[in-house]
Amino acid sequence: MLVKEKFRVKGSMEDVWQFMLDPEKIGSCIPGCEKIELLGEDSYRSTIRIKLPIFSMTATSTTTITETDPPHHLKSITDGKYDLGGGTFHQETVLDMEEVETGEVEVSYSAETTLEGGLSGFSDDLISKMAHGVAEQFAKNIQAKLEGRKEG
Repeated sequence: MLVKEKFRVKGSMEDVWQFMLDPEKIGSCIPGCEKIELLGEDSYRSTIRIKLPIFSMTATSTTTITETDPPHHLKSITDGKYDLGGGTFHQETVLDMEEVETGEVEVSYSAETTLEGGLSGFSDDLISKMAHGVAEQFAKNIQAKLEGRKEG
């Protein structure tokens, strides 16, 4: 499953870049993120609680930054498991940033996720809607944090 988001945020390239490299700041923008544990300079473990109308689940994962081209490009790999049906997932995420005008940066975000077990038995449409909703809220939360606004 592929999820793509593109959004603009007010701020300098350097501020946006530093924000994207900080696991705790990024974690605070992920809907349902309960815990971030730094494992090293380029890796961290996270715990995320996902609540939906028909079920909820907890996912734990390890993310490693595998590629950077400061301050424009960042790639990470995430491997994890979730407690609904003993499922696992693998995700490759790419963030590309470009200053579109002074004080405004466009962030292009794409995440390719593979599910095994658990959620993989649900309809692709349901999982896709859930993932796109999370990605949209994630983008709104980043904008709010960088621009000093309150967001959900």
